[in-house]
Amino acid sequence: METINNANQNEKIIKAKFNFKILILFLTQQLKSQNKMIINRNRMMKYFYC
Repeated sequence: METINNANQNEKIIKAKFNFKILILFLTQQLKSQNKMIINRNRMMKYFYC
């Protein structure tokens, strides 16, 4: 019984780590695309105000 519990516990930990990695990837993607938008907006501003 104890070993089954340990296995379940390990599986949960692995799943949690996996989900966390996906979350981090998603957030970094969001940040990158947000930065691109900011850079593009700054470029547009330069064009408009020159």
